[in-house]
Amino acid sequence: MRKILLFLFWNIILLCGNYLKAQNVYEVIDSTDIKIEARINFIRNYFAGDREQAKEFWHPKYQQKKDYNYAVFIDAVSRNFSPKDIRKNNKLLISELEMLNDTLSYCKIEVFTLDGLHYLTYKYFIIDINGKLFFDNCLPYELSRFQNVPTEYLDFYISPYHTISRSALTSASKTVDSLYNVLRPGQNKEKFKIFMCSNIEEMDILSNMTKYYGYVGGFTNMEEKYAVYAYDSPIHKHEFVHLILGKRSGMGYILGEGIPTLYGGVSPQISYYEGRMELQEGYRKALYNFEKLYNREISNAKNNVPSYTIAAVVCEYIRRKFGLDELLALYYNPNINDDNLLVELARKSLITKERLIDEIEVIIFEK
Repeated sequence: MRKILLFLFWNIILLCGNYLKAQNVYEVIDSTDIKIEARINFIRNYFAGDREQAKEFWHPKYQQKKDYNYAVFIDAVSRNFSPKDIRKNNKLLISELEMLNDTLSYCKIEVFTLDGLHYLTYKYFIIDINGKLFFDNCLPYELSRFQNVPTEYLDFYISPYHTISRSALTSASKTVDSLYNVLRPGQNKEKFKIFMCSNIEEMDILSNMTKYYGYVGGFTNMEEKYAVYAYDSPIHKHEFVHLILGKRSGMGYILGEGIPTLYGGVSPQISYYEGRMELQEGYRKALYNFEKLYNREISNAKNNVPSYTIAAVVCEYIRRKFGLDELLALYYNPNINDDNLLVELARKSLITKERLIDEIEVIIFEK
């Protein structure tokens, strides 16, 4: 009897130890294989680390990159929280882990809120380099499915479910050339990669997710100089402007999204002018005011027109008042952000912040 009780006691201790080790990371796969077990422990250790520790888990080719985990381009949780925070505030389930060969595998990790709501499913590749495991993004492993069509300024990778004419691709390349001439005249023109997806789900996988309940029509990885979008047209001027401008330190939302919206529209389907018409209608119906729009307090889960357009209106004001060079100087100024931009503009204009907002709102109601 004593041996049985002792056996039960140690098993309880073992179970508790495994639970504490997991810390909200569970699995429903057979982990008896030593290679699978090693990868499960690797995943658990990743979700036990803070933001700085997390980078050490990613392939050495990303060590000099800020955006090493491509999930940040779509998912706000991945962007704003460390792996440790994600684990702390959610339940994580390793639902799939497959060995593709001796050094390459992939895993799927289901993310549930603490009350059981499924939020998304991550997919990461895991690569063994000289006996050490690292995460890798899905995008490099998806390239074989996409048709590569180079043009002068854009290197297209097109979904097998898309049919895009060569003339449309050439027009997109010429559009980039025109935007360069407007925004960065005299600048050496770089060549960018464009991933054209046929639907949102196909785009999600390029950001390490096989299931995501949010909505993003496209995004740009300015550090790696590529854009991804799920539209039939290869011309996406908003993302082209992102690529041309590139990254800057401490980029705020207003300048970061305002300039691309001013010169490229909200999306290929919604122009800057159409966005202003929607703002006018929202003002007339008292749906929002400048402060709520500027601070992005307007719900935009599937409609980012108001927040993108108000950012563009502010940029339009700067361009008219001070010129394009000053607008770009503010964009690249690491000390300018959304919190102090209006104060800086009021100072430059020698007016109060309240008067400044009045002048900006005049642009909203222009025909």
